[in-house]
Amino acid sequence: PVEITMNPGPLISGVVLDREGNPVARARLEIAKAWNTPDSHQCEPDGKFSFRVSEEKAFTLLVRCLGFAELVVEVPEGGGDLGTLTLEESVRLIGVVYDPDGEPLSGARVTASRNDPTRNQRGSTRRSTSTFTDSEGAFSLEADDPYAAYQISASYPLLLPSDDVELTLAGESVQDLAIRLRWGASVFGMVSGPSGEGIEGASVELRSRENRRGGRRGTSRSSGTGEYQIGGLLAGKYQVRVSAPRHASMVIPEITLGEDEARRLDLRLGPERRLVGIVIDEQRVAIDRARVSVSEKQASRRSGTSDPTGAFSIDRLGPGELTVTVEAEGFLRYRESNLFASDGSLEIVLRQAYSITGLILDQGTGDPIHRARVQLGSGDGSRSARRTRNSWARTDAEGIFLIEGLDVGEYQLTITADGYVPFTWTDVRLPARPSEEEIVVALRAGGRVRGTVYDPVGRGLSGARVRAFRLPDDPNAEAATRRRRSEVQGRTTEDGAFSLSGLLEGRFELVFSHEDHLERVEEVTISLDQPEPLVTVTLERGAKIEGRVYGPGGSLQESGTVVLAGRLSRRARVRKGGAYRFTGLPAGTYTVRFQAGRTSSAPEGLIEILLPAAGSRTIDLQAP
Repeated sequence: PVEITMNPGPLISGVVLDREGNPVARARLEIAKAWNTPDSHQCEPDGKFSFRVSEEKAFTLLVRCLGFAELVVEVPEGGGDLGTLTLEESVRLIGVVYDPDGEPLSGARVTASRNDPTRNQRGSTRRSTSTFTDSEGAFSLEADDPYAAYQISASYPLLLPSDDVELTLAGESVQDLAIRLRWGASVFGMVSGPSGEGIEGASVELRSRENRRGGRRGTSRSSGTGEYQIGGLLAGKYQVRVSAPRHASMVIPEITLGEDEARRLDLRLGPERRLVGIVIDEQRVAIDRARVSVSEKQASRRSGTSDPTGAFSIDRLGPGELTVTVEAEGFLRYRESNLFASDGSLEIVLRQAYSITGLILDQGTGDPIHRARVQLGSGDGSRSARRTRNSWARTDAEGIFLIEGLDVGEYQLTITADGYVPFTWTDVRLPARPSEEEIVVALRAGGRVRGTVYDPVGRGLSGARVRAFRLPDDPNAEAATRRRRSEVQGRTTEDGAFSLSGLLEGRFELVFSHEDHLERVEEVTISLDQPEPLVTVTLERGAKIEGRVYGPGGSLQESGTVVLAGRLSRRARVRKGGAYRFTGLPAGTYTVRFQAGRTSSAPEGLIEILLPAAGSRTIDLQAP
């Protein structure tokens, strides 16, 4: 048996009173915790409280009660008697909400919010309270912090929410607040069928195209006569989607609404068409629960699932061209275009999908390698595998990988892992022969280059880029063919250290670079006798050219490119405020020019600069 002894946590006690010394019954005491629901306790009718907490360190205690301002108490380590905690009466935010015509608006929602640094569960630091206006448009909100800054807003169906009213309280209630809503843009009209009759219950949705993630949207259901209305919209571009039972869906790609514009948009839906069919495998066995998706050019996507007999039916389709996609576990994804709902019943045959699995080990120890990357390529050596979206995988903690959803054919696998020499397994065939069902690969640990990069005063240089380029075996190879794509690259740590691993034996060119320093090149050789060469380099500070670009009339240019030519050729974008900057330049003669678009500026726009070593020049440019 296991015996566990638990020590009680610190005891917290005290009493909660109002300013007149009366006990505040049922006041709530919360222990503020990050990323957690706060521990909550309640006062007795006489205002006293006493409870133990799990916190052994200092913590924040929040005291809250309706009608009183929130009290924040910092409790020292070990807890104890907090004595008398006095609550101040809360202040109120009082006002009226008006409609766009200036009339009091009943039933509007009013919200007051403030920043609350103690309320950080789930990352939220906002605290808000809401109410609704009465029959005369009036509202009254309790502010739990009488000295905080608040943002107050109002909203109402079919109207545009108000702008925030910002105010900072000074310990007193605020009255005579006036909040006025705007009409906003609106869309209204009738949804009708092929013969012009109104359609009841049709869904009409407007989606903002200005900002797909954060843009506004509006929805409505048509009435018994087919009428609909969507209001409270910001000016901008919207996509319109309409659907109704027994009718074809409709999509209007884009409409543009002006500020406070009221747009009538009548929508006529055609009769629905159904796409029916059956999903089977190559042995003509029905496939249950296959996912069938149908998309139209001018309508939203419709989807369904096959039943145990393999049959499916997709409704609300129009007369246009369809694209059908079918997916089922264990089968290749099927996709076909140029189909029509009027083509009759479809027979969709799904082909069996295959998988490749294997084990990646350390050649020296036999231990599994975790998170090795296995990249799948086609048998002809091209990078992508045929007919699959699952072209790579990583090994799990046991060194096992699995790539599924593959077609019949020949493949090759390229296996890489940090600190190991890459390996390519060719002639992988699907379907595999019984002896080839699992692939086992032992990776050989590669050589490593490590060292430190210093700045001119001997301090470790953080964030320097280090790249290793494999050199040809022939030392006399032309320089133009020497440097190719880097084998390995990395960046230095805060103290300037770096380590590049997984390198084969041979000669490598190491290129060291940093934004403010001159590039430096070193050559190293990795061999069985010296598998981990040590390299120490110092990067000298480079020169700098910076300035601003001015447009016509002296205004600052905020777009375009500045082109640098000389010992180095570089390009820099013009940033906000017209600024541009080149750093890490060797001494020499350069020219700079502004380029507005893809075409070069006139030759007379060139400015020639003689730049000394580690020097700095400020050159302002004029856009044509």
